Amino acid sequence: MKRKMSESLVKRPRPHGRSSRWATWLVFPPSLLVLIVSSVKLDLIWGLQPVTVLAHFRRTLSFQATLMSHHLPPLPQRPGNLPWSPNVYDAYQSMLNIFRHASSVLQQDADLKRLQFHTDNATRELVAILQGFENHAAEEHIPLPWVHSCTEVVGALIVDLCQAQESAMERDDANVAFAEPVTIIKTGKRGRPRKQLNPEFVAEAMASHRRISVTALARALNVSRPTLIDHMKDHGVYETFTRLSRSDLDALVKSFCNAKPDSGVRYLIGFLRRHGLRVQKRRVYSSVRRVDGLGRILRRRRVIKRKPYEVSRPHAVWHVDGHHKLILWGIVIHGFIDGYSRMITGMRASTNNRASTVLEVFLEAVGKYGLPSRVRGDRGAENKKVSVYMILHRGLNRASFIWGSSTNNTRIERLWVEVGSQFGRRWRAFFYRLEALHGLDRRNPHHLWLLHFLFLDLINDDCANFVAEWNCHPISGEGHDQSPEDMCLMGQLQHGVYVDDCEGIDPTDIRRYYGIHGPERSRVPGQTGAGQLDDEDISAPSSNSSNESESEDDLEAQIEEAHAENFHHEAVSVPKHANPFDDNDTMELFYDALETAIREDIVPPGYGLLPEEWDEEGYPVFEILKSGRRGSKQLRIALPDDIWRPRAEMWGRALAILEQISYANEI
Repeated sequence: MKRKMSESLVKRPRPHGRSSRWATWLVFPPSLLVLIVSSVKLDLIWGLQPVTVLAHFRRTLSFQATLMSHHLPPLPQRPGNLPWSPNVYDAYQSMLNIFRHASSVLQQDADLKRLQFHTDNATRELVAILQGFENHAAEEHIPLPWVHSCTEVVGALIVDLCQAQESAMERDDANVAFAEPVTIIKTGKRGRPRKQLNPEFVAEAMASHRRISVTALARALNVSRPTLIDHMKDHGVYETFTRLSRSDLDALVKSFCNAKPDSGVRYLIGFLRRHGLRVQKRRVYSSVRRVDGLGRILRRRRVIKRKPYEVSRPHAVWHVDGHHKLILWGIVIHGFIDGYSRMITGMRASTNNRASTVLEVFLEAVGKYGLPSRVRGDRGAENKKVSVYMILHRGLNRASFIWGSSTNNTRIERLWVEVGSQFGRRWRAFFYRLEALHGLDRRNPHHLWLLHFLFLDLINDDCANFVAEWNCHPISGEGHDQSPEDMCLMGQLQHGVYVDDCEGIDPTDIRRYYGIHGPERSRVPGQTGAGQLDDEDISAPSSNSSNESESEDDLEAQIEEAHAENFHHEAVSVPKHANPFDDNDTMELFYDALETAIREDIVPPGYGLLPEEWDEEGYPVFEILKSGRRGSKQLRIALPDDIWRPRAEMWGRALAILEQISYANEI
């Protein structure tokens, strides 16, 4: 899809009706506006466009705000040298804290959303405090000239924040391209010009794995519905549902519910769409009621209300984080998700938490979807290389990588809840079962190596299946039952996409453009590069390494050093694993023995896999996961026997062979 859309991407002005609007404007009471705006009343300000209000404020300010350093006047001495009341102290301290935070944003790599937040917060909170000071000046003996001085400074700060917003918005818009799937053809004859639609774009938008209605697509393309329908007929594009009998649909639904009992109807629809099956929603709901009615009732009790979250356009912000629920067994899942459409752009399970691994996942996503404008991540050292890459390719002083706490990284943290419910918890429960029943010792590096050898690819298969079904499943609420892929496509059409303004430019020119200069620095042997952790493998320099690559390394090192303060902790450590075999011959012996055991269906005794080794209830079909403080909560995790017992048998066979080879080598 990226290739098809890139053929029709062009720069164009921002469409009419999408101009910026600052959410809360300068709602000063008239008495406080005396020294800021001359004879301007609240009702005159409220309906004005931001640019008009900003221009009016520039004309009426008694000084140039941009030339003034923002320093809030200190609290004066109370008449009679008496102490101020606690309310005055608290109000001034709150005002000072808000003022300092808002002022500091002007000196940082602030993105548009952050500037909007601080502008709204300063306007709402600071004005309320100033209004309280003025209304209770006589009661608290507060000098009005001091209140007016504070008002001047606050007004100047808000104007500067608004100017910074406008600049940030212009920077974003300058690097946005829009798809042009509609071509206007002027024939010179009377009447409206003919509109010609891109057939590849329409076919992609109406593909069976999507749920974009004809009406919604026509509205986005700015053509009439009959015009779009005629175009679809001419090019053989039809909005049809898959012919699927009731019994076949019930069989598919039952199979899906048995494999994923915690997945709801929307995941089921995503599963069907992923396999090219377009089925009416009412038929899917009816089938679920027939074959999984009780499960549907249980799932409805777990609906979660979430706070709203807004992003300007697709690929404006990607969110990155690591899922550490399997870290006890040396496995970390790294993921990236688009903040606008919620489309997962990258996900992979790995046996380490290195910065180079996170960068690999990121670059795979970039190769598929393009480079985002910004990335949001926490302050762990595993994000170093991604942050350096973003700053190098998107630029300094524009929040190319946004640092913050992991708990506030809304999109990706919410995604990890889904990862846990869809497949992560089952792997946790399975690994705990291997420890309890089948001899796994997670403190043994050889056991962890064997675990990764047997199951890491299966976990990555689950990651890939989850990504495919998630990106196809309909999202309620803001998504209007569109899938993340649909939201991304429509968002690109309506709001444009970011283009890589550094593509094809020499790294030396990039360095000069962003003003990064300095002498070449040589490294001592073993010194790591930008974002490389001490425990990573360091490649020896090749004899044909060019000065250009050394220059790039120095540039990365400078960026890393400049942003070192943003990383507050090292990457979370992962338990070590080690290959138990000393040579390839022993490895081949292990492979051959395991293949023989699988082919002949040999189940070794003593590993909890034979019926005589089970308790009276037989082999368990579920496990209990404890969560919450001190394990106060218990989750019952179903492990279907036809999926998980063969995996346990695989572990038992491999562990038995490993122990026999190790014992023979010791002798």
